[in-house]
Amino acid sequence: MDYQKEKLQQIHDLFKPLEQKPWDDVNVIEAIKNDKSGLLSRAYKCSLGFHDKTFRHDGSKGVKHPNKLFKMAVYYEIKDINTLVALWLHDTIEDNDEKLKYDIEMNYPAEVYFIVIGVTRLPKMSDEEHFDFVSKSNERILVKLIDRLHNLRNMVKNLCRNKKFSKKRLKKYIRETEQYVLPLYDNLSPQYEYILTAEKIIQGISQALTIGKEALKIRKEYMVAHQRSRFIQKLFY
Repeated sequence: MDYQKEKLQQIHDLFKPLEQKPWDDVNVIEAIKNDKSGLLSRAYKCSLGFHDKTFRHDGSKGVKHPNKLFKMAVYYEIKDINTLVALWLHDTIEDNDEKLKYDIEMNYPAEVYFIVIGVTRLPKMSDEEHFDFVSKSNERILVKLIDRLHNLRNMVKNLCRNKKFSKKRLKKYIRETEQYVLPLYDNLSPQYEYILTAEKIIQGISQALTIGKEALKIRKEYMVAHQRSRFIQKLFY
């Protein structure tokens, strides 16, 4: 039993580095007010409406995710308005209706539509096709990296805190990140304004990957010990 407690404590301790979230201090409303074009305010309101009745795999409200991504972007001092707007809208088509792409095309600059449609995983689209589309522009890649950083940190957090979720999904996510997401960095233009920012985000993703893989390993050791303990109890008691 002490061994099992030790393993659970190890998993809990693994997540401590990921508890640091300096972007949580970002004031979303103030950041949106600073945009004189009105695009951020429009995208924010649209995101609230589009995600009003959607929920993520961990049970949290759908709008919480783009909200967090926007905070991350502001923290990393990303000022490109099209990228910031796209962060609010990046999941709207995927989480609702494919027809929403026409609303985005009609109501936002072509640059925003280009980013959003490029990071959207459409039905029947393979991983190779999806990430090939993402790799076509610096802005698409940056949005995908921020998206992956938040999603991966969140999944690892759920594992470390023993929340109910699919370990199989996390394993698939880790493989996908290593195979497709990390290599996206190599597609960035060397002159891209936010290439150093992308490098920092890649470092965050790599940290979450390392912690996630170690947590899965320890969780497996814990489950083996737990099953062995139950077998012994049935055998002798």
